[in-house]
Amino acid sequence: MHGAANYLPDFLEYMGDQHGHMTVKHGILGHNRDMETTTMDVYRERVRENYKGGTFRFGFLDNISLVGTVAEESGGYFPDILDMLEESPFLRMVIVSIIICCSTWPYYLAFLISVDALGRHVQAV
Repeated sequence: MHGAANYLPDFLEYMGDQHGHMTVKHGILGHNRDMETTTMDVYRERVRENYKGGTFRFGFLDNISLVGTVAEESGGYFPDILDMLEESPFLRMVIVSIIICCSTWPYYLAFLISVDALGRHVQAV
């Protein structure tokens, strides 16, 4: 599987360019429980400003849902990103396995990436 993700873009740059208006949450260094809300474009710029020697010294980006949001989640439905991820045979098999293994969960069926066995996008409800 060496190099299997070479075709994928830098998702920080891609999300900043293509979905920069999306509201995201990020951590604040030194304040483990605090979160700040901003846009993806602003977050990307702050990471760029604080990048030195292969490491960025800025708060972590909280989870982003790619298949829709519920309540206070960040993200949305991004078929462009899901299509990119589906191109990988490895990811396709892993995603299908996650759905099969987790399909008995009684309540919370929210996946970052969800694809059914036929490769169709599945939105968690």
